[in-house]
Amino acid sequence: MKSFKVLRVSINEAKTSYALYHDTMSAAFVEVENELAKKGMAIEAESRWSDVATGPAKPGRGKTNRYNLALTDKSGKNIKKRVQVQIYNRESATKTFELNMYVG
Repeated sequence: MKSFKVLRVSINEAKTSYALYHDTMSAAFVEVENELAKKGMAIEAESRWSDVATGPAKPGRGKTNRYNLALTDKSGKNIKKRVQVQIYNRESATKTFELNMYVG
């Protein structure tokens, strides 16, 4: 008879400096803007208008919207970095939208 070893593994989510879960998609984008402001950056106005405001509707249940947005520095000058934003609709009763972002 063979014996088996039990392997127990726990996985922890990475800590972020921003809130992951939001009640509205707008609240998630406010969080993105606040996080960028802490780093001395902002979403470029044209990118915000064309990609976010007039872009796709909020994600349906179980769907994700992805945005690749241009950035500016404190003075409003365009910089080479961009922010990648994903907003997932978790299909939950509260804190429906999950935010994931990184600057690269």
